[in-house]
Amino acid sequence: MYFVSKWRVLVAMVFVIFRWTHSFSAPFHHGRMKSNLNRQFHSLVAHDGEHDSSTTVKYTTEESSLFLEQEDCNMPEKRRNRLARDVTRSRLRHDREAAKINQSIASAEANRRSSMPRRQRQQQNKNNSSRNNNHHKTPTFRILSSFQEVSSVMEMDQWMDILIGHSENNPNNNGEQGEGEYLLTAREQTNLIRLLGSRGAHDTMLRYLDHLSSSSPQTSLQDNGVFWYTAAIGALTKSPKYRGKALGLLDKMDRLDIVPNAYTFTALFTGIHGRQNTLKLMERASSYGTNVEWNIHFYNAAIHACSRQHPDSSKDERHDHQGWQTALTLFRQMQQQEVEPNDQTYTWLLHACAKSGQVRVALSLLEELRASGTRPSEAVWGAALRACAMAGNYMEAMNLIQTMQSDQGGVPTSTLHYNTLLSALSKTGQDTLAHDILQSMQTSTTPSKNTSVHQQVSGSDEETSVEMSSIHEGARPDIISLNTVLGAFAKAGNYDGARQLISRMEEGEFWQDVQHQNEGFQYPRANRRVAIQPDVISYNTLLSACSDPMEAMKIVQEMRMSRRNRYGATPPTKVTYTNAISVCRKSDPPDLNTALKLLDTAKNDGIAPNVYMYSAAIWTAERLGDWRAALSILNEMKSTSVSSVPGMTDGILCEPNEISYDGVISACACHGLHEEAIKLYKEMKDKRIVPTPVTYQKLAAAINRSTSIENKQKELEEIFYGMKRYAKCIKVGGPIIELLIREYAAAGEYRAARGVFDSLEGPVNAACLAAILYACFQAAPARWEDAIILLHSSDIVAGATGIGKIESIALNYAIKACAKENHWEEAMNLIQIYCRPMRQQK
Repeated sequence: MYFVSKWRVLVAMVFVIFRWTHSFSAPFHHGRMKSNLNRQFHSLVAHDGEHDSSTTVKYTTEESSLFLEQEDCNMPEKRRNRLARDVTRSRLRHDREAAKINQSIASAEANRRSSMPRRQRQQQNKNNSSRNNNHHKTPTFRILSSFQEVSSVMEMDQWMDILIGHSENNPNNNGEQGEGEYLLTAREQTNLIRLLGSRGAHDTMLRYLDHLSSSSPQTSLQDNGVFWYTAAIGALTKSPKYRGKALGLLDKMDRLDIVPNAYTFTALFTGIHGRQNTLKLMERASSYGTNVEWNIHFYNAAIHACSRQHPDSSKDERHDHQGWQTALTLFRQMQQQEVEPNDQTYTWLLHACAKSGQVRVALSLLEELRASGTRPSEAVWGAALRACAMAGNYMEAMNLIQTMQSDQGGVPTSTLHYNTLLSALSKTGQDTLAHDILQSMQTSTTPSKNTSVHQQVSGSDEETSVEMSSIHEGARPDIISLNTVLGAFAKAGNYDGARQLISRMEEGEFWQDVQHQNEGFQYPRANRRVAIQPDVISYNTLLSACSDPMEAMKIVQEMRMSRRNRYGATPPTKVTYTNAISVCRKSDPPDLNTALKLLDTAKNDGIAPNVYMYSAAIWTAERLGDWRAALSILNEMKSTSVSSVPGMTDGILCEPNEISYDGVISACACHGLHEEAIKLYKEMKDKRIVPTPVTYQKLAAAINRSTSIENKQKELEEIFYGMKRYAKCIKVGGPIIELLIREYAAAGEYRAARGVFDSLEGPVNAACLAAILYACFQAAPARWEDAIILLHSSDIVAGATGIGKIESIALNYAIKACAKENHWEEAMNLIQIYCRPMRQQK
């Protein structure tokens, strides 16, 4: 009984203690719950660190109570209701604070946008709009936005795989890609092709074009395919590597029954060169009939294509001067078809005349434009000035500028126009006049000075003068103007004048206005004057005017010291060292030691000498007559590793070219070292280096001067029969052919000599004609009939200076051949035919 009472007392005490501790810890427990709820509330109001008043939520007491019931079901109902009211009040208080924060952020953003330039504000609105629109778009649109963001070709190719895979999984009956409400339209497909082309992803672009051609229905392909292919052709023609595939796309359009338009051919014209390719493409355009409209853009592109030449074309093709005639024919055809030409038409037409040296035609077209009542634009005047500059006709260029200023309405002359005039003066070496015009450009902003340029040009019959009015205020000289005048000094060989102009540039005498960038400012800032300092081109031009190797070394050292400057550093480049070594080559006597020092200096500066630097040093040794030094430099080119140059990686430094080998062969030829010369020639052919006319000329000289050679005929035969067909002409392999014919003639082998002579490609010169006539004389019996026939059929020989274009030595061999076989009458006839004008002249 006692034990039971005691147990009851113990249970009662535990119950009392439990109730007491529970009531004591309840506020702390619910306080932690309240703080957790507040933290969740903060995360709802301030998500990702951004406050947005439009996302504020209205919280009720019932929602808070429901949350508290989920947290602790044992909480008393009265306490739960009180805590729910506290949480609701806390949430409402945070809503008011968030609204205040959003209002302050919006005010600051409004102030920032008000001070932002309009163009930058429009770009930001565009970016925000695209980001908001793409947030709810389909995966296809998110892929398209990714194309805008990536820059590497590999990433674009990966995104193209995703795009093609998405479109294949979600086909559309209309030929459009995507699904549902958001579709990739034909215009967006065309824009994607343009984007891929502008980023250099041409292979990806062609793959996407093939996908569109194969997956689109025929109706959609005929309607939209011309836009896809025109955009792709325009992108391919801008790339030299893929330019040849543009015509292939036109062939593919024909296979797919896609009719091109005028803009398709306009894009094709931008990728072709020369009049022949232009005429072929125009003939193909005419095959489409009225589907291809020959509008102003079509004609402008065709005229521009006539004036261009491919950089890899042959020398004869580059000097094809008939492009301007084709361009002029197209221009007249425009007028007959009543297509009104614009400024761009005249600009391209004048450029075609400029590249062909047709100054008079260009000036007559300009006068025709002025006579029609149309005021030529600055671009048209610039094209006419360029025609005069390329022909070196500075007098006409000065007259054009005078006409520009006095023309009705007046065309303001710009710095570009005067730079073109200075280019014409530089081409002809008119350094004094060029310097006077530069001075007038420099002082034109002073109203009190009415500067004028007056130059007297002495002619054969009379003296011509040209006077220019004051130069326009906006035509201030720039770095191009100064470098062009330096080129005029270099052309005239006036090193002192070039050196003085460089010194004036270094002292800051010439300046130009530089406009501040207006990023982040509400109002434009004033321009500031910046001195025009010499650049690398300035010093390189100065070196081309120099003739003293020590002075060239000083210029290079001056450029090296400029690296200590914080601004305007002009460290020497490979072109600088090449020009400096060329000064050592042109000096009298040549300075080989300074040339080798310049090579070592370039290596110390971390500049790996290139083939031009080494070739200039080789020809310096050649002029000095040191064949061992020339051969040593050539061996250094072949064996030196880039690892020996500071800052460079392992590998071959540079490979010799034909100029390098020609210099060493010429040095060996001066000493009659035919074995070394032939060895170098064979090494050239093993490396597939094309021999030049200098190669064969120096090789023939080495063999002819050699005193130790036993069988010249065998060596010459090996060289001759190893020559390509293009080399068996007078311009390339003439010296070898002449020497071989003479060797056959000396040995009495007329048939072999005649076979070599007949294998010549093209016309013969006086030396080869004399050699084959010498073979006729040396033959046993003498081939006097062949000599007479060869003489009569070769009466006009390139390079001959005698009467009737027959060299006297060749005539002597023919007369000797007739006399040797006692045909004195034929010999007298040759004398009467070819020597009578000489007696009459006496």
